[in-house]
Amino acid sequence: MTTLVILTFVTISSILIAILVLYAIGKISSIEQATRQMMTPGEQTAPKSVSSSAPFHGLEGKALWDMLAGKNLPEGVVQGDLESFREQYAPVLLKAIKAAFADGQNDSKFGQPRANPKNDRAIKTLRLSVNSWLPSHEVSSLYNAGYDSIRAEGDERARLRMTVNEVVGSLFAKLQTAAPGGLVDSLIGEKPATVEPADDPVPNDTKADD
Repeated sequence: MTTLVILTFVTISSILIAILVLYAIGKISSIEQATRQMMTPGEQTAPKSVSSSAPFHGLEGKALWDMLAGKNLPEGVVQGDLESFREQYAPVLLKAIKAAFADGQNDSKFGQPRANPKNDRAIKTLRLSVNSWLPSHEVSSLYNAGYDSIRAEGDERARLRMTVNEVVGSLFAKLQTAAPGGLVDSLIGEKPATVEPADDPVPNDTKADD
């Protein structure tokens, strides 16, 4: 009798263990499948081919930024191309920085509420036209600095200059390109711009003393 009980217990235990093993295998398979599905969209963002005859091999926006920042080198683009591309893109980046800052200034001048600046922007230079892209943190900092610069004075103005200088340096550093000198001064001077009053005109009916 005891032997029968033991055999029954062992049999039931074996069945339960087999069920748990099968369940665990099924779970692992489901996790692997979900992981592959999660990874697929990110992998599809990388262009599989590029056009060697188009500017920047046909890349624009974030795909172009990621390539220049060294985050993603598409098939067909060699490391040696990046130096040339970064040099060509420097004027585009410069105009994008100025445009984001100017957007903030214009909204502030006309009494508009703060907006959420767009990351991408169509930029035209003497040589090309391309859709540029800036990271959210940097483009927001430039816009807000422009917005606040209209009425900022003293220490606040100095703080804004420092912020703009850091953002500009960060953007050019991400593309491994030297930032142009004097950019901060061209965007926000040390003192607010003032308009000198014109001299009072001499009345036409004024007569010289006899």
